[in-house]
Formats: sequence, C-alpha cells, structure tokens
Amino acid sequence: VIGPLLGIALDEATAALALSEGLALVRGETLPDAPPGAVWDDRDEPNVLAVLSLVQDRALRPPVSVARAGFRRILTALRLFERGGYALGPIAWTRSDSGPWRTVPLGATGRPRFTTQISTSQEDELRGFFNLIAKRAPSNGELAWALARFEMACERLAPFEALTDYLLALRAMLEPEGTASGRLAQRLAAICARPEERAALAERTAHAISLERAVIAGLAPAEPGVDALVEELAENLRALLRDMICGHLDLDVRAVADELLQEAVPAPL
Repeated sequence: VIGPLLGIALDEATAALALSEGLALVRGETLPDAPPGAVWDDRDEPNVLAVLSLVQDRALRPPVSVARAGFRRILTALRLFERGGYALGPIAWTRSDSGPWRTVPLGATGRPRFTTQISTSQEDELRGFFNLIAKRAPSNGELAWALARFEMACERLAPFEALTDYLLALRAMLEPEGTASGRLAQRLAAICARPEERAALAERTAHAISLERAVIAGLAPAEPGVDALVEELAENLRALLRDMICGHLDLDVRAVADELLQEAVPAPL
C-alpha cells in the first residue's frame, strides 16, 4: 500500500528510509511501477511515498486499515519531530505482488504549506523518534486530547484558524482551573523560556489569547505579525507534547510550571 506524503523531501542520496518493519518512506520516482498519480501531482518534484509492505496469504484482503494507521503514525511523528506542513494525499494505491494497482481513500489530513527536507544526518534520529512515538503516544487522557487538538490545528488551511486549537491543547495541560485563572501565559513561559525571557514570552502569549475572539468570529486579524505569533505558539506546544510523550517532561506539566514560577519569586528579606 502506498500513499503520497506531502510537505516532505528526502535527500537525493536516499531512495528509501525504513522506519519500522514493513513501513518506509520512499522517493516516488525510485519505486518501480509506481502509478504516476501517486508520484506526481501539480508540482515538478516527485512525491515522497509512505509505503507499507506485508507478506500475507493472497486470498486475504489488502491490509488497507493497517496502512491507514501506519501512515497516520508517520504523520504524527513528523509533526512532532520537525516544524513543517505535512499531509497525506487523499488517495492511496494498493496491489498484491505485481498485480494492478487499485485506489483506496485515505481521507483529508490538511494541505502542506511548504516542504521540509530530511537530511541524511537526520534519518537515524527520525527512525528512532518514530518508533518511540509509536510506543509512547497516549491513547487517552489530557495528553492524548491535546495531541489530537495539535493535529487538528496542523490540518487547518490558514495559520490563524489554528489558534483556538493550539490554545485548547495548551489549556488542557497548563490551565485546568479554566480560562478565568489567567495562568496559561505565565505557565507556558516558565516551561518554554529562559528566566530572563519569560516576561516577553508571557506577553506574546497573552496577546495571542486576546486574538482568539476575532478568530472565533471568523475574522482574520488585520495587524501584522499574527501568523508569526501563532507559529510561535505552535512551536511551544509542539515542544511540550514531544517532551512529555518522550518522557523528558513530567506529565503534570502544570505543577512543573508552578514550581519554576515559585523558584523565581525573590526570597523575603
């Protein structure tokens, strides 16, 4: 089963990058007999393909459901691994042995905004990261909910449309008391910024929160720099999710933030 993975490019020296048993990324033009619709779209560059190869009885149906799950795991890992605008093409192709290709739907996963190059020096790291995420990705709880919201945001067509998704994900982890507490900006800054940079990050985060009402109303904020503000929020959320899933950051991240903020309070004279 093969499906176009958009928004990513492999090094010219890399024809295929094996991620796990049977699952790989392959430069489309190097895959023999790949259907042109999978390899080429409206760009001049060939697509990278997510490829699932399994050995099974010929009488069994092709493992499309296994491929869908595997391809989504690749997408999740890439979104956490490296900033980018990754998406799967809406259609996959499947065949047995050298038989004819058949198309199957994959479903919409957004639209890539730019292409991220995976260098040869990153390949081992990406392979290890993919397998770690496959083992440790949460299936329930606040972290799983926040990760799902992050992925929803990644699939929005415009950056400012993703603002509410990013904020909801952050609130689930950092502001369980509710928005009335007003603690999100300070807690995020405590986790994601050096002490001398926390006030500035907290101020930018508070400004992003203030723009949410315009987004909910369907209005694109007219002021300059909004996309950069939302992108910074996304990067901080991505770092939080990645570190929590990988075990580098305690799952009770709110308590971690409050402890850091308490440590920064000057001791009484």
